Amino acid sequence: DDSTANATAMAVGTGTALAVSLDPKKPVARVWAAGTGEARVEEVRLAWVRLPEAQEEPGSWGVHDGSLDGLATRRFELPRGARTLRLALGEGSAAVLSRGDEILATSWHGGAPFQELLAEEGAASHLTLLHLREGAAAFSLEILPAAGDGRLVLRAEAPVERLLDRAGVLRLDL
Repeated sequence: DDSTANATAMAVGTGTALAVSLDPKKPVARVWAAGTGEARVEEVRLAWVRLPEAQEEPGSWGVHDGSLDGLATRRFELPRGARTLRLALGEGSAAVLSRGDEILATSWHGGAPFQELLAEEGAASHLTLLHLREGAAAFSLEILPAAGDGRLVLRAEAPVERLLDRAGVLRLDL
């Protein structure tokens, strides 16, 4: 099955996983939900979500707020150069950083709302937002030029310290 081969990037949450393919002819997301039943037997549910093709939108520097309604995709073309992305997504939403159709990173928290700060060196050309369920969910995307080397690198010889102005997820380079 060639659609399985296209699902090249994954993200995991508590008891869940998400695989995404941005193939322009067949964008798709696969969601796995696992739980423990009363008899301690693992139960796994798989949903295959066929998403509409996203129209490309300019993703200029600054804040982009909006809503994702129903099964939806929004694809932002990112400005060139190193940047920091501050992302806040509502329930049932995920984000995918890509260079063309090649997926570089997937952000998803098992369908729960989340905020994430991504330091990006300019390898990605697009950020695609996915909404994987009925109803609506708000999103906020802030695209900032990187101020120097803002990446946090985890090293054995030095502690990593950073004061954050809000709750969310921060990725570390290992």
